[in-house]
Amino acid sequence: MSSEKPSSISNGRLEAFFEIILTQARTALFERSQDILDAWHSNIEEAETNKKNFPPLKLSLGATVDLEAAKIETVIKFTTVYQSTLSAPLPDPDQPEFGFDPN
Repeated sequence: MSSEKPSSISNGRLEAFFEIILTQARTALFERSQDILDAWHSNIEEAETNKKNFPPLKLSLGATVDLEAAKIETVIKFTTVYQSTLSAPLPDPDQPEFGFDPN
């Protein structure tokens, strides 16, 4: 492999990188489609059991083009997300606390 570093990348070469990344992402998504569905269904069942909101599915795609190693690596990640939100009023610094515990 040459130790020279490219001074620029042409549009054609960039488009070729994109095509490889898209092909790899498509392949990975189809290869993992059953795992993605299983994870999502499991979380849907948990949501129904615990009376939570329907969980969204998050998919992320990452790609690394390493010119020195002459390789493109594409990564997909998938997950469903649960979120709990609690709120409480802020204490009023001008209002004295009485130390009364209703519990």
